[in-house]
Amino acid sequence: MTSRADNLDPASKRTATRHSSAPDRTLRIAIAEDHQMIRKAWVLLLAVLFTGIGYVAGAKVAAEMPAPQVICWVLVLSLPLTLPVMLATWPAQPVRAASWGGFAYVTVFSMWLGFFAWYRALSLGGTVRVSQVQLVQPFLALLFAVPVLGETLEPLTVLFSLAVIATVFVGKRMPTHVRPLQGGAR
Repeated sequence: MTSRADNLDPASKRTATRHSSAPDRTLRIAIAEDHQMIRKAWVLLLAVLFTGIGYVAGAKVAAEMPAPQVICWVLVLSLPLTLPVMLATWPAQPVRAASWGGFAYVTVFSMWLGFFAWYRALSLGGTVRVSQVQLVQPFLALLFAVPVLGETLEPLTVLFSLAVIATVFVGKRMPTHVRPLQGGAR
């Protein structure tokens, strides 16, 4: 059985347990866990910010060049950032073939080929209007989890999902001003 202190990084663990009585040590561990949570929240916030910037930039470029070229260039240009992260987080234990298969499927179909259609849709329908469709994706995942994984949906979850889907539907009906495609966009 692991204690809460076992989940802390070494520096936080040393700070939390140095010269402490048991109640004081528990409080220090809780404070150290809060600091770790805050750091993780900032990383998540930055990831969301950069994802939004990437979507908008990709949509602008997709208006100028074909969608397959956009995603391929994004992958090539991001390699100097993603390669060191991959090497730093490479698993220490052997990974099962089924896990590699799932990773390959998500990489090729969802993250590569899927973006061909995504950037094409952004260039045709406008970033603001088309990007709202992505808000429905988590709720569709919830819906598919019922028959595939045997999950149950709570009434509040269904209500919230319907409210978001209605918002997306209304947003898609609103008028937008889409600039005509230029040059080589296909």
